[in-house]
Amino acid sequence: MKSRLEMFRLAPLAAGLSTLFGLTAAGTPLLASTTHTISSCDDGVSAAATPGTLRYEVTHAAPTDAIDVTNIPTVCGTSYITLYSGELPITQSALAIFGSGKEAIRPIRGRIFHHSGIGTLSISDLTIESGYYISDYSSKNADGGCIYSAGSVTLTNSSVIDCEARIYKPSGGSPRARGGGIFAKGHVTLTGSSVSGNLADVAYAAAPAAGFAAMGGGIYAGSVTADYSTIAGNTATYLANATTTTCFGGGVYTTGSLSATHSTLADNHTLGAGSRAGGAVVIGALTLDSSTVSGNSSLVTGGIIQSGSGSYTKVINS
Repeated sequence: MKSRLEMFRLAPLAAGLSTLFGLTAAGTPLLASTTHTISSCDDGVSAAATPGTLRYEVTHAAPTDAIDVTNIPTVCGTSYITLYSGELPITQSALAIFGSGKEAIRPIRGRIFHHSGIGTLSISDLTIESGYYISDYSSKNADGGCIYSAGSVTLTNSSVIDCEARIYKPSGGSPRARGGGIFAKGHVTLTGSSVSGNLADVAYAAAPAAGFAAMGGGIYAGSVTADYSTIAGNTATYLANATTTTCFGGGVYTTGSLSATHSTLADNHTLGAGSRAGGAVVIGALTLDSSTVSGNSSLVTGGIIQSGSGSYTKVINS
């Protein structure tokens, strides 16, 4: 498994964080009414109708249920489960998915989770990796390379790595690639987690037009909170000579606030003639508490750009 979380995880905090975020020692949400345990690695044409598969259990879970994927190494013979039938639709308002820290979910093609509910998709002790979402439409954004949520996303002791959201050969309009790793209309909360090595990009624009943009190489969200977490090595870029394309927020683009406590925003980049804010774009309040911002790069402002009426900046021991 390609998870880089080990270098960022703070083990002494694990038990306290589990209690704080309503998890048992095994990672099971305390408020889950039913826990669905994965007992099959099948994700073929019949997976949605086969009890025990990840696709079946996600589809048949209630909004207060939890999906237990800790059996992946036993039933799959590897540390990961591969999705062969496209992204997993999560229609519940809220759902929890948890592992033990050793498991990963990766697709053979496409995005991993499409959460259409307006509640919270909670992921704990799990690696989400190598997903991608590509749009070649002039009027359709590419939102969320690995995770898309119409609501909010919470990651606890988890990683989202090596994902991509791409606009490919748009012929006009003003499509945007938003959130290479995670796109959420609501809030993204990271606790003891890593979002790294993700990409939002516009590729080979055939007829450049104002409005093409790559935004949030790691995360695009309504607001972001990071505690004991790392957002690193993400990129927002365009791979063409479209000089009217702009790239904002290599690590994070948030239309609201960004709060980071004991966290790192490092080595994120925006590339291209219109690139800005290698680290983050924050259209709201910015709070940095005992956190590090370093090694981010862009043509204009390598670190963080903050704007928005009534916004403020608070920096403590950072």
